[in-house]
Amino acid sequence: MSLPHGVHLTIPPPKGGESILTNEALEFLAMLHRTFNTRRKELLENRKAVQAELDKVGVKLCSTLRSGNKGAQASTQLHLCLASLRERPC
Repeated sequence: MSLPHGVHLTIPPPKGGESILTNEALEFLAMLHRTFNTRRKELLENRKAVQAELDKVGVKLCSTLRSGNKGAQASTQLHLCLASLRERPC
């Protein structure tokens, strides 16, 4: 399996994976990574800063991954955990 420039697989693809991990698909993934990785890291760092502020008052920021029916797109939703709000002393 020949890989696009700059792409390195850390594990071998599963049996039959070559039909999914085509050069075009890998090039697309590499483009997404190169385009959005810096912003992704910024957002993760911001999330840590926000959580540090929330920790001061005992609130947890939760990340849940929800997927609908079979074949539906998964979406990530951030929300304040209501349980942590209820556990705070008034």
